[in-house]
This record gives sequence, C-alpha cells and structure tokens, in this order.
Amino acid sequence: MQDSAVSDPSPGDELLLLARVDTLDRAVEPGGFDQRAWAASYGVLHECFAPAGSWRILHRAQGFASWFEGARRRIIDWLGRTDLDARERGLVKAILLGIRDELDADQKSAFARSGTMHVLAVSGSHVALIYGVLLWSFRRLGEQRRWRIGRSVVMLVVLWAYAGLTGATPSVLRATLTFTLFCLADMWRRQPDPVNSLAAAAVLLLAMDPLMLGQLSFQLSFLAVLGIALFYRPLMHLWAPPNLVLYYFWSLFSVSIAAQAFTTPLALYAFG
Repeated sequence: MQDSAVSDPSPGDELLLLARVDTLDRAVEPGGFDQRAWAASYGVLHECFAPAGSWRILHRAQGFASWFEGARRRIIDWLGRTDLDARERGLVKAILLGIRDELDADQKSAFARSGTMHVLAVSGSHVALIYGVLLWSFRRLGEQRRWRIGRSVVMLVVLWAYAGLTGATPSVLRATLTFTLFCLADMWRRQPDPVNSLAAAAVLLLAMDPLMLGQLSFQLSFLAVLGIALFYRPLMHLWAPPNLVLYYFWSLFSVSIAAQAFTTPLALYAFG
C-alpha cells in the first residue's frame, strides 16, 4: 500500500519489507487464470501484503528505464490534474504507459473475461504504430541521403524515449531494437530482413539481460513475431480477395494465424 512519506517504488527498485510471505496459489476454477504459472515465468514464486509503514526503498533502480523516471512521474502528475475520473485515468495510464496501479478490480475482471487484457499492456504494437506514423509524416521529405538520415535520427530518439517512458519491457525493447535496425538500414539504403532483425534484437536483449530467455513474455513475444515473419506472406498468397474489405479481413486472419502457429504450443505447455 502507498506510503505518503515515501515516494512510490518503480520497477527495478530494491525494497525492504516487513510482512508475511506466502506462496502464490493456482486458480481454483477450471480454465481460470493460472497466476502461479504466469508469475513463475518472471521468476516470482511468492507474494506478501505490505501496508504503509511496513516497507521502504533501499536502492533505486539503475538502468535505461530509470533515466526517464522523472518524465514518467510528470506525465502521471499531469494526468492527475486533468478532468478524468479515477477509472478513466487508470485506463489511460495502462494503455499509454503500461502502469496499471489505478485499475480497479472490476476493470481488470472485465478485460480478463473478455480476453482483451492485452489491450492494457504496452507492447510492440505501440512501437509499430509510432514508427508507422513517423514514417508517414516524413514521407514528403524525399529520399535524399540527408533527409533519410535526419528522419531516422528523429525516429530513433522518439522510439527510445517511448521505450524508456514505458519501463523498457521486453516486448517494447524487442520492437524498438527491431525498428532501430530498420532505421539504420534506411540510412544506408539497405533492405532489412525481418528474421535477421528479430534475431539481432534477441541477441542484443539477451546480452543485456540473459535471464530474459526464461521469461514467458520474452518467449511469446519473439515467437509471435517470428511466426508472422515466416508465415504471414505465404498465407496471404493462398487467396486473392476480390475487394479491399475482404483483403483487410484476410490480412487480419493471416497475421493472427501466423502468430498463433508459434505461440499456441508454448501457451498450452505453460498454462495447460
């Protein structure tokens, strides 16, 4: 629970807690969310309840994401001064920054029951959207070398700033590194290969934190993109939709099947 005398902890901080530690329990209902398996994929096996006054911060996190802690807090403070009510503000923070501290139990339950909990997680799709918007915005500048280098530098600054603001999660870092390679290739007029870029992103992330390899989020994220990179185009070529509407839905179907082809076996193994 929050302590008004201590600033809120951030991901990566070391905390000292005075509380009883319990092991995480599995979901009781059939088909329910297996919290223990999900937490174990992050190396978390226990939980505790620490009221105000029963915890303090020993050491602040030192790393890339910590550089943006001040900007992240200023954004949160600005949202607190807006006319949004608590539920709306909680959704905005979750969707834009991946911070879910203001989501109430009813909101979490509604998203979980509808199978749309991923909407509240900042992921590679956010980074792809930013990259696409910036690429579209700069398209009128032409293809001269100075413009290509200039737009790539701007895009790299924006993408890495957003990665820092959202806590540099594995899915965001994966996408940011991949699009960084795209930007570097654009500077030198090279054609990037999606599989090579994905592999390079994986190697760089594991060089920074080898323990990521054991995280379920890391595994599912890379497997999904690998499936899309390998199977999306072959699936699209299986049928030529007669109009734009059917082409759009066939594209969504193809990208979904391509991602599920690689992630479903792991999901069945991890969650049963």
